Amino acid sequence: MKTVFRPQFWVDLAEGVAYLAEKASPETARHWHTEVMATVSRLEQWPDLGRLRGVTPSRI
Repeated sequence: MKTVFRPQFWVDLAEGVAYLAEKASPETARHWHTEVMATVSRLEQWPDLGRLRGVTPSRI
């Protein structure tokens, strides 16, 4: 599986980190960022991870 990060992914990730740093703590924000990137890494290694969905979008 080739991972493609669309620019909006990075924007959303940065906004999530900023929100958590302000509303929770910088440590929480760092931990969340680390876990998001670990999840992305797992999906790169095992693209079929997770349960199958009954939805088949026509544009994919």
